[in-house]
Amino acid sequence: LTITLWYKRKAKYFVDQVIVPCVLFLLVSYIQFFVAPTAAPARAALAVIPILIMRTMGNSVYSSLPEGSQEMWLADFLQTSTFLCTFGAFEFGFVQLLLMNESAKREKLEGLKKANQMTEKLFKLSREKGWTLFTLLNEFKPKEITVSLEEQQKQEQAAQAEAAECDAHEDEGNASQASAAPAPAPQSEAKPQQSKTSSSERDSKLMMASSEQARKHGIKEKDIAFILYAHQIFDRYDVDNSQNLSPDEVRKALRYFNIYMGATQVETVMCMVERDHGEATPIDESQVVYTFSKFAYLLMHIEEYTLAHKPAKSCIDGVMSWFQSTAPSHMTDFFCRVAFPIFIALQLIIFFSIVDNY
Repeated sequence: LTITLWYKRKAKYFVDQVIVPCVLFLLVSYIQFFVAPTAAPARAALAVIPILIMRTMGNSVYSSLPEGSQEMWLADFLQTSTFLCTFGAFEFGFVQLLLMNESAKREKLEGLKKANQMTEKLFKLSREKGWTLFTLLNEFKPKEITVSLEEQQKQEQAAQAEAAECDAHEDEGNASQASAAPAPAPQSEAKPQQSKTSSSERDSKLMMASSEQARKHGIKEKDIAFILYAHQIFDRYDVDNSQNLSPDEVRKALRYFNIYMGATQVETVMCMVERDHGEATPIDESQVVYTFSKFAYLLMHIEEYTLAHKPAKSCIDGVMSWFQSTAPSHMTDFFCRVAFPIFIALQLIIFFSIVDNY
């Protein structure tokens, strides 16, 4: 006589108390990707709290199961869910890192715009003199001049007189303490030794604070600091050293200042600025090029042209334009909004399809 008994566990308790809450808190973790990255406290709560809850549910499940190294479906399911929540927390940290980088780039452009009034003055001077902006900046840079030995001695005497005056004030403050101490023995004064200098050593080259042109127009070095910095960026992205930037090079240079535009949008903006200055533009907008003067002007007035947009020629061009015009932090969130629910669905499909193998 053989008796065969078949046992089937009723999983309703674990489904109601573990699996369903686990999926719900995965969805709570998913909500964080729709919260603005700048709202760090709210997003951090949505990223961390589900991890703690997953850990608590895991401890609750293990408390009612024997300890061992055997594989358990429910434990593996909870562990995978914890990994997904942890992925969301790591994504939050990565997005914050991208935001710090974007903020640093934005501050560079804000510093450039603070000198807007002086920059407009430089633009006006360059037009009046018929010079390029770079030539004008070179005229306003500090120049090397020859200073005579007599003038150097006057500067040294003035510095020594100022130092002596400061020492006199300090001696007056310490007079009461110095009166109690014994007077030092008199010492013979050493005669200053006259230095023998050749005629070539009597003159030396020194850097002036400003050039003659800068003093004439009231331009200080701080007024042109950000313009010179913009020229460094211009040189960095002028790969072919042609002293002109193509639309693609302008787009990459704008990204350095946290300005993200698609290729076609940059071409449209560049042509709009050209036409606003009374210049003709090529029919094929991709052939437009910018000198440093035009690039500097574009940086100062880029916000006035951000609405300029031209429809994409094809679906692929539209997708590429979206990638180019989206900040890295926003792009990361977008991919997680798409990928995270796919991961949750794959987790449910895979685990429920292999439940009989445990």
